[in-house]
Amino acid sequence: MLSPLLHGIQAGEGGAVLLQHGLLDSGHTWLLNGRNGSLAFVLADAGYDVWLGNNRGNVYSTAHESLVPSQEAFWAWSWDEMARYDLPAMISHIQSASGSKRVSVIGHSQGTLQTFASLSLPPSMLPPGSPPLSEMLGSLIALAPVAFVNSIQSPIIRSLAELPGGEATLLFGSKSFLPSTDSLRRLLPTVCIETPWVCKSVSCMVAGCDRVSPHINATRWPVYLSHYPSGTSVRTMLHWAQSVREGTFSMFDRGSREANIRAYGTPTPPPTHPPRRL
Repeated sequence: MLSPLLHGIQAGEGGAVLLQHGLLDSGHTWLLNGRNGSLAFVLADAGYDVWLGNNRGNVYSTAHESLVPSQEAFWAWSWDEMARYDLPAMISHIQSASGSKRVSVIGHSQGTLQTFASLSLPPSMLPPGSPPLSEMLGSLIALAPVAFVNSIQSPIIRSLAELPGGEATLLFGSKSFLPSTDSLRRLLPTVCIETPWVCKSVSCMVAGCDRVSPHINATRWPVYLSHYPSGTSVRTMLHWAQSVREGTFSMFDRGSREANIRAYGTPTPPPTHPPRRL
């Protein structure tokens, strides 16, 4: 789930930094433009102790103490759990390994969402013995920050938002969503070389067509799409769809009054991520 960027680079004088990727991405996103053009390398060369986070369920984060990816229970989470458990655990590990009292976070897209959500959690929802994230955080740099996403342009997420929850589950199942596979990693780079417009269309479908920047180095498409998409859970995508549909920044709707009461003690998902807590 977490990887220190060492590789022979002398780092640490500038403090510890966690780079947290966005939706369907992985820690690789901070490395794909080479030594001089990738933020992870630039920070390490500047003397920072750089760590790359990988959200649960992506290609680098499928280990579990008791479950395996073929089980439905393995995928029973959304970005709620990333905010409540994973991000604080990663920062706590970095503190222990580096000796830093506070860790800076640079997040992109969903990496900012889960940080905002974690910062806004009330004490009653923190894991036992865990301090508030604000006491662990040095600084936060939010790249393409998101919280309320009802204006999002991603065709995938907008289409999910328009589907009833049951239909979405019938269509995509209840396990992984767009997992990284060997065949996909081999196919997409070749397609990008032969038909570059296909690669631009993939990015358009996920990020929204107005977000496919003309500043992207098109010659790197084969590299980018050999690592993207890296997978997540269907529930994470449904949580995004819920946020688009309802215009809220709240916890995941479990689908019924009874399930929400069991999870939250209330018939609807509580607004546990209000901006006033940030």
